[in-house]
Amino acid sequence: RGAVLPNPIYTTDTLVPPTTTPLPPNKAPNTDAPTVNFIRLFNGDSLIEWTSVIGASYAVEYSHDLSTWIRVAPTVTANANKTQWIDNGAPKTMSHPRDVASRFYRVIALPTTPPDN
Repeated sequence: RGAVLPNPIYTTDTLVPPTTTPLPPNKAPNTDAPTVNFIRLFNGDSLIEWTSVIGASYAVEYSHDLSTWIRVAPTVTANANKTQWIDNGAPKTMSHPRDVASRFYRVIALPTTPPDN
């Protein structure tokens, strides 16, 4: 029989930075923060899935204490209305998620850069 894994408790923190580029009068800013889901996979990897906007860029960050956040490189560009990222340890993160007592994640919608005119 395989070992039974406890059901982990995950905490989400989603941030949407303020728009720094003025928008046309008929275009309202997108203030919808992504909805984030977490799944612990059978091998201990963590799958993070969030609602996204096609072409938008997102930063994934993780922390062990909710105070110090480490940004994962590279950022993620959405190809669909849902985006997935898997934490399977190095080189994405400093350690595998199964090897730490706790790990928290957040997804940050990055500001878009206006086209050069």
